[in-house]
Amino acid sequence: DTGSAITTKAAAVTADRMVLNGTITGQTAGTFTLGALTSGTAISLNGSSGLNLDTTKVIGFGTDVIGDLNTATLTVAGASAMAGDITLNAQTIAVNAALTAGSGTSAKNITLNAGAAITEGTSGAVKADVLDVEASGKPVTLDNANNAVTTLQGKSGALTFKETDGFSTGALTTTGAASLTTISGGITAADALSVGGKLTADAAGAFTIAADKTVSSTGAAITAGSLVTNTGSALNGKTGDITLQADSFTLPDNTVQGTGILTVDTKSKGNSFEIGTTATPASGKTVLSGTAFAKDGFKQVVLGSTEDTGALTVGTVTAN
Repeated sequence: DTGSAITTKAAAVTADRMVLNGTITGQTAGTFTLGALTSGTAISLNGSSGLNLDTTKVIGFGTDVIGDLNTATLTVAGASAMAGDITLNAQTIAVNAALTAGSGTSAKNITLNAGAAITEGTSGAVKADVLDVEASGKPVTLDNANNAVTTLQGKSGALTFKETDGFSTGALTTTGAASLTTISGGITAADALSVGGKLTADAAGAFTIAADKTVSSTGAAITAGSLVTNTGSALNGKTGDITLQADSFTLPDNTVQGTGILTVDTKSKGNSFEIGTTATPASGKTVLSGTAFAKDGFKQVVLGSTEDTGALTVGTVTAN
């Protein structure tokens, strides 16, 4: 009834239809679970179809688990915010509105566990501390610029992910190609990043591989304000071609690896490009200290291009 309320440590609801006129309030140590009574029933958050949950009526639980892998589709139909960690389970998950776990400095984690696909509509957004995509071998497309996470991790088939202000990758494995983009901020591979196909990354800030971590893919095209590898780290393009475009490079020896064609160029069209000189990087000038960053094995190393590079100056260069 309107105005009614339930207060409990944890709650588990199983139904095919639900209307919450009052609230269910839990504890931070408790879990709220919602599942369909009939296998295959669609679930929506703040929508109107199937088993619908009004998330404003569920308050205070530390963990919220919606659906299971017998759920055919789970749709975030309207803006949905919950206080604790959120797990969505279904064959197909469609994020068609903002999905928020926690808020501000109390941002929580979101897990999207899908047996078939994860998609995002034009008004969709995922806002969390850690976003864990669990869709091994299945396509994941989260390509709305309003996504805002600190860390992206998990397993997928082909992966497309766009984010608003920079993020890190945790342990992330894809069996297909991966496309990672930021509107502002950078991308940091803070753990192993294994891409089954080609890696395409476009970072407004830096693209960084943390010390002792490896980014592996079959070819790569990375565009960034700056490109940074660290001691013990590696970008391994295997047999595919690698294209690196940045306006600043910090690349220790032997940290870029592969057997295809390696192309290194400026990001900003018209920048002068100095390689193996003592020049100091400056506005309009990109400096690469040498080519020892490229481990022996590449079919060919190409420096600069007729399309993007201004003046090209080559000083002392020793190839591996």
